[in-house]
Amino acid sequence: TLEGSVDHWYERENAELAVRHLSGVHGVDNRILVTPSTMASGIVRSEIEEALERRADRAAKHIGVSVDDGRVVLTGTVRSWPEKRAVLGAARFTTGVRDVVDHLQIVPER
Repeated sequence: TLEGSVDHWYERENAELAVRHLSGVHGVDNRILVTPSTMASGIVRSEIEEALERRADRAAKHIGVSVDDGRVVLTGTVRSWPEKRAVLGAARFTTGVRDVVDHLQIVPER
């Protein structure tokens, strides 16, 4: 069981990755809370949208981003799993994000 608090989502994930494959570990209960510094929802949203434009050109046009008290909800479509991972990463690595809700759908282009 991992407990405590961190400033960024990726720190929470890195803590879990650090212990997941240790000898004798059969499961990880990650109770680490992400408690980022308080930022206005509009600023967090802008930061995520800018990151999306840098990482996934096409994705930014088809993705909705809503932010409420550090909780980000992503909606819309992406073309592939790698594109989805890039979008989720962009949100998770943004300062002020404490949680990411993934409502993205993968719709390959034909």
